[in-house]
Amino acid sequence: MPGRYLQHLPKAIVARMDEAKTGLALSAIIPVEALHEAAALMDGLGYFLEDVTGVHVAEGFELDYCFAHWTRPGRVCLCIVAPASQPEAPTISDIFPGADWHERETADFLGVRFVGHPNPQPLLMPEDSLHHPLLREKTDLRSIHALLPQQCFINGLPETLDLPRRTAPCAAGGPSGSTRLP
Repeated sequence: MPGRYLQHLPKAIVARMDEAKTGLALSAIIPVEALHEAAALMDGLGYFLEDVTGVHVAEGFELDYCFAHWTRPGRVCLCIVAPASQPEAPTISDIFPGADWHERETADFLGVRFVGHPNPQPLLMPEDSLHHPLLREKTDLRSIHALLPQQCFINGLPETLDLPRRTAPCAAGGPSGSTRLP
């Protein structure tokens, strides 16, 4: 399981998940700047990229990268939050070529820029479009804490995210163990 490797990433929060409820064995919230290193780690451990999803939240843009392994059970999700003031993340298409389309779709629908992407052309939206259909009105934005009740934020988040710290216990069915790591 990659948890013991991911915990060495700076400011990572790694949590074992209840697979029956979440479909994940492990979730890791990492700073944006650690994404490329974490993706390379997942590749080195034999994982493949299943998908990339994004959600416009009050804190910025939550981007989830889901990985699975061909021979070992246990899906893993890497989560980053790109701040609204700088909606960008490093591309991982140089590690996982399939990320090319996922990142382009996310750029089309949310306006997140993937730094270093080899082909940042729109995938689904017209090339001259400035509209990002999944952006929400400010009044409709919800906090990442409301959207991810199964995540345990008790031990805080990486300082680079600048998110408020949650002090309530994890919701029932949440991670069985959560650690704020150095």
